[in-house]
Formats: sequence, structure tokens, C-alpha cells
Amino acid sequence: MAALVVLGLLAGSYGFARHAADAAPSLTRPDAANAIALPAARELRWVPGNAYVYDLRWSGSSRVKIPGAQERVSVSVKLEATLMARAMGEHDGLQDVVVSLSDIRTYDVQMQAKPMFDDAARAVEKRALMGQEVLLQVDRHGTFAPLAFDPKTPARVRQVLARIIEATRVSMPPPSHAPEDASWDAEETTPTGLGRVRYQRLHDGALVRKRLGYASITAIPQSSDEELSPLVEGGGVITLDGSGAIATIDDRETVTIESDTNPYRASSSFGLTRLSVAPAGDKGPDLTRFVRERVIPGAGAKPSDESVLQGMTPDRLLATVVDYDRGASLPRGFMVNASAYGRLHPESSQAMVTVFVGPTTRSRSRTLIMDLLAATGDHAAQVAMGEIVRSKAARADAESYAHYLQRFMLLAAPERASAELLFSIYTESRATRDPFVADAAAVPLGAMARKLRAGEPELSARIHQRILDDLGKATSDDDRIALLKSLGNGAFPGDVSVIVAHTRSGASHVRDQAAFSLRSIDAEASRAALLALTQDPNRNVATTAVRALRRQSLSPEDWTFLRTLVVLGKTNKESDADVVALLVDAESDPGEEARPILQAIQARTRPGSDLHDRTQLLLADAAPEPVTDAPLETP
Repeated sequence: MAALVVLGLLAGSYGFARHAADAAPSLTRPDAANAIALPAARELRWVPGNAYVYDLRWSGSSRVKIPGAQERVSVSVKLEATLMARAMGEHDGLQDVVVSLSDIRTYDVQMQAKPMFDDAARAVEKRALMGQEVLLQVDRHGTFAPLAFDPKTPARVRQVLARIIEATRVSMPPPSHAPEDASWDAEETTPTGLGRVRYQRLHDGALVRKRLGYASITAIPQSSDEELSPLVEGGGVITLDGSGAIATIDDRETVTIESDTNPYRASSSFGLTRLSVAPAGDKGPDLTRFVRERVIPGAGAKPSDESVLQGMTPDRLLATVVDYDRGASLPRGFMVNASAYGRLHPESSQAMVTVFVGPTTRSRSRTLIMDLLAATGDHAAQVAMGEIVRSKAARADAESYAHYLQRFMLLAAPERASAELLFSIYTESRATRDPFVADAAAVPLGAMARKLRAGEPELSARIHQRILDDLGKATSDDDRIALLKSLGNGAFPGDVSVIVAHTRSGASHVRDQAAFSLRSIDAEASRAALLALTQDPNRNVATTAVRALRRQSLSPEDWTFLRTLVVLGKTNKESDADVVALLVDAESDPGEEARPILQAIQARTRPGSDLHDRTQLLLADAAPEPVTDAPLETP
């Protein structure tokens, strides 16, 4: 279902165009069999109660060079289907028309000249689109109100239907237009961008539409003082029936921009041919269930998102992901810009699902996509993350799948549905004895339980208790480590004793993880266990313990104990550099204990080494040695 968004977002933003022959497309009149003899209708009118059935043919591709991308990004699309428009009536100057697709005969999408899905996936895409409805409200001059959808309609389907509606737009003469004048100009929003058009009425009533140019093109970032000069060729022929309803549309164009920074070429072909018109025979859908589409910014957008976009567009987003898959580095600020764009344009998250499940996308870019969705973090992004981890593409490689699952830990505000999904993956994996997946899911579950503690206390407690129970029953060190990671991410104060028990494990890597898991639980028992672990003979364990102490509120007694350990040489000497860093970065001031600690470390450090030089500098700034009351000795 995710690939539908290529129609709605990617292909739409590329002008939903196909490569034409070398010559510019020529305008043709509709076939005689489909032509309708009609008077010169001056208004667009849909007769209430009628159902208009059309043959829809839409094909396209385009290529655009995004600044910083290694090559041009190309997308091609072909859609052939039956379109129905049901006229429901007119009120307040707006005609209500419910539009839907059925009998989708052809649906092909390619990116970089490679298919986006196989036959089975294509069948799923078709089923997802068929029967979905959009409410178009249009006045008799062709002006659209914002589209309205059933709230249950998926975002990806909304985008497809919105692009189709844009392509059917016909601008009739304004009220001030003189009847004897056979031409008029208009501005029209199309899948390509905001265009300027000129209409010419022929003697038989048909309308010829000529594209004059584009004020903006969706695929190309443009500053407010920048002026586009695209070469636009082609146009369309539109016929209306006697009442003023659309009979046929045959529209073709080529848009070219010759530019060193943003070269762009797209050609499009859109055909709509009336098959039948007849009374619908029933009262039709309930219009009260349709809700007008929310205008950008998206519901999850932050106030600062508009200010950090910096020219981000769907094409730039796609080009960066494609280049990253080939080994390129991310542009500076990409994650900030792209996640802001994602919150302002929620449909872009579904575009990322499409790219992720594509057969040519590798784990490098798939991990980037999960990082980007987690950074975006809104409802649409979390839905997309859920679709990804349920997909066959994500599960194709077990090691990569573990990385994808752990990206849920990065969500700043996980939703209940995301936590329930991850919890179900965890419990199912435990039940089917798949410890690799279970351990991968356990790690982010702890963080999600912590973040849901206030808003979803029951779910948070259920997840937390399951992790505790499974740790108590764990039979392998790998399971213990994963579950300790989960408890560390959860940072529940009551878990200290459970974690501390594992600091006495005979396996050094379990002790190491226990030390790390104590870092975020600032408690006396945590500090006591970590101070004890600074003496661990294993370098990694001792170093982790010292580093974890940076997150603790060390008391004067704790500093005194650490000074005693260091001076007596009981701490692991491999962690000396981290002890020095602790003195500088700790939450609390070591006070007069700093000098003896530094002196002890300097005494056992090779002169001229970086650590020796650093301790020398710190000693110069440390508290002076205590002054005693003993009399000075004289020669």
C-alpha cells in the first residue's frame, strides 16, 4: 500500500509526467466516437443525481537534478482506470461531486528506471485505491474549495485522488468576461506547480487550453526573489456536454528548465473520456462523513519547522536518500531540515515507506529512513515506521531488522500504537523462540515504557513488568544483556536492586551492561555499585562504571571513597583517563578530593603523555593542598 504515495507525492511533485518523443507533444481532438456536439457552455455544471463514468489514462515520468545530488532523479508512472463522478447537488454556490476510482487496469511506478513493486505488491496497491472517495466542491467557474475526505481514508490514497482532481481542473470565464470574447486567462494549480494558462473557445464549443508558463514548480526549490523561466510546450482540448459537465479532456505538455543548478524536464499526458452518464439510482454517499483536508502545516508540526526547511522539497529528500544509498555523505543539517519537512508534509513519511520497500534499496538507506522517521516523530511518521517493521523487506535481513526495531527508541513522544506494535513483536518473538528479534525489540521497549509512564501508565507498567519477569527467567547472557539495556532505558527507580544484582555476574559483558544501565538511575545504591565496579579487573567494566558516575550526584562521601580507591591503586588503571574526565564533568564538585586523585594518577602516568600533561594543567587549577598548623622548619 505504501507505493501509492509515489503517485501522490513523488510523481505528483515531478509533474506526473512521461517522457515524450523528441518533438513537443501535439494537441489532438477527441475521437469522433467520443466527441459530443454541444452549445458553447459558459459554466461548469454537474447535474445533481447523475453519475458520470470516465476512462482515465494518465502516464508520466520526469527527471530533475537536485543540488548536491550525484545524478538526476527520475520517476515514471502509468495509471489506467475507470473514474466515477457523482453529482450530489449544489449549495452556497458550490457543487458537491464525489469522485472515486474503480477497475484499475494498469498501475506501474518506476524510480531510477527500476520497478517499485512486483505483481503481488501491485495488486495490493490497486485494492487500496479502488473505491476510495473524495468530495470535490467546485463553483461554476471551476474554482475549487479544499478537498474533503472520509477521516478513515489513508493519507497515501488522499494524495493520489488529490493529484487526479488537480488534473481535471477546468477554468471557465470569470463573471466579468464579455460573452463575445472567445478567450480568457487563468491561474491553475496542477501536479507540476502553479501555472498560467489561456483558454480559447472554438466554434463548436470545445475549449483549447494553452500553458503559458509556470510561476512555480513543485519539484524545484525557489527563493522569493527567484524567477523561473521554464520552456512550456503543449496544452489541452476540453469538451463539455450541453449542461456544462466535462465530456473529455486530452491534455499534454512538456516543461523544460535549462539550468546549471536545477535542470528539469517533464512531459505529461492526461486523458479523460466519458463512457456514460445516467441517474445514479440511489441517494449516494453521506456527505457529512467527509472532512476537508487539513492545510499544511501538518498536525504534528513544530513552530520552528518552517524556519529550518532551507529549500527542502520532495525531490531533494528523495535525491539525498538515493545518493546516500550509493555511499554519499548526508548534506549538513539534512536530518533537521528533512524531519521539519516531514512534520509539515505528513505524506512524505509514506513516500519513505515506498522507498524503503523498493527492491533496490539497501540497508544503508533503509536505516537512514528509519532514523529520519524517528526524528520526524509525528503520527504519520510513526504509522510509517510500523508499516516498515511489518514489511517483508524489513525482515529480509535479521541483523538489519534489529537496527530498524531499535530506532523506535529515538521517538521523543511514542504513541500507544507504536508501543503496542513493538511489544507484540517482542512477545511473539519470545513465544516463537526467536531471541535475536526479541532482544532487539526489548531494548527500545524500556525507553518507550519510560516515555509512556505519564500518558499511558497501564501500558507502561505492563511492558515494564514483562521485561522484569523475562530477566528473572533469562537463561543466556545475550538475553540478560538485552533486558538490562531495556531496564536502563526505562530508568525506573525501583529497578536498582535488580540491576545491581547483575553487577556481580561472572560474565564481564553482563557486568559491563549492568554498569551502563545504572547510569540514569541516580540513587545511593547505584553509586555504591558503580564505585565498586571501578575496581573491576576488566577494563571495559571499570571504564563504563566511571563514565556512568558522570550522570550521578556524587556526595562528598562518594568523592572521599573514590579518592581512597585511586590513591591506594585499587581502581583499574586503564580507566584513569575517565576518572580525570569525571573530575571535570561530574554533576557535583569533587572539592579538595580532586588534588590527591590527580596526583595519584599523574604519579603512575608516563611523563610527556597526554594524560600526564592534562593532570598537570588540572593540578594547577585544583584546590590547594590543605594548610596545617605545624611550624615551618628552618634550616
